[in-house]
Amino acid sequence: MLLTSEGAAFAHRTGTAKSLIEVIDEKVIYRLAVSAHDLSIALGYETDLEAPVPAERFAGPTSPLPGYLAGRLRVTSDGSPCAMAAPEVFYRTGADDLEVEIPFACGAPPRRLGIRYLLFFDVDPDHQGLGRVVVWGRGEEPFLFDRTVNSFETLIER
Repeated sequence: MLLTSEGAAFAHRTGTAKSLIEVIDEKVIYRLAVSAHDLSIALGYETDLEAPVPAERFAGPTSPLPGYLAGRLRVTSDGSPCAMAAPEVFYRTGADDLEVEIPFACGAPPRRLGIRYLLFFDVDPDHQGLGRVVVWGRGEEPFLFDRTVNSFETLIER
């Protein structure tokens, strides 16, 4: 059976996406650990949920990944949007484990960091995103996103 996100009758249960958000001066690095199959379905590709997903699906000038991320993931610094740079995709331990590294450039080091997370809810309304914000040398703060709580804001002491 092949699955795709096209069509109204689609139903796919995504795994929990895990995020590590690092704040380094005016740079914010959003690292997203996710299933290659979940991401493929979100991007509109067919998958049988078993065969390895080719890396080319997520890279190159024709990949829909940057547009998908830009439309569903927002980082702000003191209320102003941070600019998303091109994401990089790395396969992790298994053929289905991906890490997507998404750099954001903010105009200045954030004092108030905001995250808006809308990834995968169009594929699975019960999706969850679990993560933590790390400010090096100053600690970390955990968060959990679901369809009712999809934004997070934290103050960063400098």
